[in-house]
Amino acid sequence: MKKLFLLLACTISLTFGVTHVPKQTYPLPKKEFNAVQRLLDSFEGLVDATQKHWEVKENQERWQMDPVTVKDEAYILSLIDNIGMIQEVSPQKKYYDYVFLLGAVTTTARQRLYHLVHLFEQGVRFGKIYVLSGERPLDPLVETESLFLQPDETVLETKQVNLPLPKNESEMLRFLIKQYVFPKEFQKIPIEYISFPMKKNENGELVRPKTDDTVAAWLKTKPLKGSILAISNQPFVNYQDLALKIHLEGKYEIETVGYERKMHKIEVYLDQIARYLVNFKRYQDGKQKNLSCKPLLLKTK
Repeated sequence: MKKLFLLLACTISLTFGVTHVPKQTYPLPKKEFNAVQRLLDSFEGLVDATQKHWEVKENQERWQMDPVTVKDEAYILSLIDNIGMIQEVSPQKKYYDYVFLLGAVTTTARQRLYHLVHLFEQGVRFGKIYVLSGERPLDPLVETESLFLQPDETVLETKQVNLPLPKNESEMLRFLIKQYVFPKEFQKIPIEYISFPMKKNENGELVRPKTDDTVAAWLKTKPLKGSILAISNQPFVNYQDLALKIHLEGKYEIETVGYERKMHKIEVYLDQIARYLVNFKRYQDGKQKNLSCKPLLLKTK
């Protein structure tokens, strides 16, 4: 908890207008500590503040976020690393009943697919793969046709696909899975696609669905109880792990893993912290409903 507090204190001070960036470790100098403490005294206030300043807007994607400039980025990144948002998170078991391949922008979705195959080659086994995604329209600026017409073959071989070029995230994931040549034993694993349509917000605008929506759609298939390995990547593992556990803990054993990725900008990490805090509040509220999951973000060495 101390590491999480220090990260919040430093990043809040950098983002919300406290000019001094503390070089030392916890506790903060009195002036900065008092400025931050006013936010931390109220968890609801902290959630509201981080949502307002850090979370990506509803009609934006993460790659469209305005850049955030901080004075000591290396120091903040070291704190982010300390709470488990940079390094790879690996599976703890060798068999899972289900795999969730979580949707993402095309390049990230492809890397998640590679990572799933890599885990299989390392000896991890699973009974069925569920591909969870939404019908988010592909962004022509970053998800160009060349990604599908000239695919990367450095990890897996590709084959011709008798499908039209994808227009949304769900179609893209189906296209990628059809396009790659998987190991022979991997090909025997059944795959089911769970897709959720775009939805309207309170202003009547179409927005993309979230992890919560795709999990709710999966539950409607009435799957048997079992263990789930969710495939994500850093820095999204913590947020997506808790999002899944809020819905599934008690009925399913959840474990979320992801490969290491250090190239994200500061604003992406801050967005994930803000989203995590929202889910942590939901987790705390859900304790009265016998949720037993422990928040992954607070697990520190």
